[in-house]
Order: sequence, then C-alpha cells, then structure tokens
Amino acid sequence: MKIFVYGWYGHENIGDESYKLSFKETWSQHEFIFSDNVKEEDINKFDLCIIGGGDVIRENSLKHISRFKCPKISISVTITALSLVPEISILDYIYVRDIISYNNLLNYGYKNVMLIPDLSIILKGNKENGLNLINKIFEKNKSEKYKKVYIININSHLIGKSDTSKQTNMFYKMLYDIVEVIDRTNASFLFLPFGTSLPWDDRVSNALVNSFTKFHKKNCVIYDKLSLQDNLDIISASDLIITSRFHGLIFGLGNNIPTVTISFHDKMKGFCDTINKKYIDYWNFSSFDFEKYINNVETENVDTNKIKNEYREKIHFLQ
Repeated sequence: MKIFVYGWYGHENIGDESYKLSFKETWSQHEFIFSDNVKEEDINKFDLCIIGGGDVIRENSLKHISRFKCPKISISVTITALSLVPEISILDYIYVRDIISYNNLLNYGYKNVMLIPDLSIILKGNKENGLNLINKIFEKNKSEKYKKVYIININSHLIGKSDTSKQTNMFYKMLYDIVEVIDRTNASFLFLPFGTSLPWDDRVSNALVNSFTKFHKKNCVIYDKLSLQDNLDIISASDLIITSRFHGLIFGLGNNIPTVTISFHDKMKGFCDTINKKYIDYWNFSSFDFEKYINNVETENVDTNKIKNEYREKIHFLQ
C-alpha cells in the first residue's frame, strides 16, 4: 500500500522523526510518505492516511486530512481535551499509547480505540558506536569524562512556557535544583538535544543549565545536529538518561537504560501511569526528589519484539 502519514515532520525533532524509522521497520512491505502538509494533488494518491504519532490530533489537523478519499486512522497518539472535537469522527480507528487517552475517548463516546505502547519504543541503538561517539564528543569539547556518563535533556518548551512570573520562577527553581545535584554527583552529564530548530531548540536550554554548574568541565553540551540513529546509539551506551522529553523516556525504556522522567505534560504522565513507572512532577520539582530518583532508578526490561509483533497483529488496516 501507499500510505500518507500526517504529523510534525521535517522540523528537526528526533522524537517526531523517529516514527519514520519505526513505521518502516514494522511494515517494510508498505510505502510511507511523511509530511505536515496535505497538497490537493495528494488526496487521491493514497490507500491509507495515518495521523500520528504524538500530540497531533487537533481540529485543524483533522480538517486537513479529512480531504483524503481513503481510510484514516491514528497511531501512537495522546488524546487531550483539545483532541475531543466532532471532527475526530473521521478517524476509522485510533491506537493510543496511554490509559488516560483511552479513557478520554471512551468518555467522549468514541469506541474504535485500542491501547498499545508508543511504536518508537522498538528502536534500538548500537552501543559500540554510541561509546565511540561519546568519547569523541568529550575529546572534541576537551571535557573530562568520568566512568559513568548520564544523558540529560532539558526540554526547550519549558523556557517557552515561562511567560508568567510563576512559570519563570518554576523553570529557574528546576534549573538550580538540577545544577545542585549535577555538581555533587560522581558522573559526567552529557546534554543531548531532541529538538534543534528554533523556537524549540534544546541546545539553548541544555547550555543554560550547564552554564550554571560549578564543575562544568566534567559535562558536555552537544551542539551538532546528530542523526536519529546516532542519538539512539548514544542513549544505548549511557548509564542513565534524565529526560523532560517524551521520546527520551521511550528511547530509554526501549534500550533498557535506567530512565528518570521529568513530566510537565499529559503525554508523559499518561504513559508513566500506564506502565506504572514513577516520575518527577515538574511543578513540584525538588533537588531531594531528583537525587533520590537518580540513585534509585531501576532498569525496565521491555520486550520490543513483542510490541512490534503486537502492532503487526492488531492494526488490521496494515495487515
């Protein structure tokens, strides 16, 4: 089949770009076109339209894909109050990734819904290449690499949300608390960006946090734009990942890396609640809790092959 996938593609966000690889890995027999733009000449070209993944179901996006003459489904999505609009009825089926989204749809009266983990959890990193990349990054930055390397991501959306004094104060409270723990932790911290285009450029927020550290020589901020696979490789070779990005959580779990999650959005809370994983609430952030999570986080053993097979079995539109 020829399939159009509508979502936030082509904006230098590795979370969104990961679906390009995970879709093709799962259904290699089909042809996928990924775009955030529906052209008039496209509406009769495709056998199926998929909207997803991510938090993309909105009134405007549903209106865009309503022009397709083929069946329309949604995969690996979060459903919030903004998603629950009459236009959602154009979707023949929705595969959500968290129990809150599942219940939101049922309570709204939408019945064609199934709960299944985010598809990008199947993506694996190459640990050997990841170790080589980490060594090269520390050498290039003339930083001192400790025995343990912790990946950390500070979501640039948190800066963007600081449009009130309360939000600004919360961001800087988190910053100072993180810095306090980084400085007294016997590990190097490698700041990994998930978004590398303005206004949501994590290199800005990552660098800001590292600039406040006292022992910054043991840390590194990645400024280069890395490929999705290089990011996966680096994560797979790390000792721990600390993330305020949803796909940091997904990639950490999928590669069996201990993962500390900082949640400020329904999609992170919802997924953690679904798999019974503890997380730090951004709005109640404290250095005490942060350090406790780092010292006590456990590895989750996720069977990614089982998840891939679940997708192949359960999404009958793609069988």
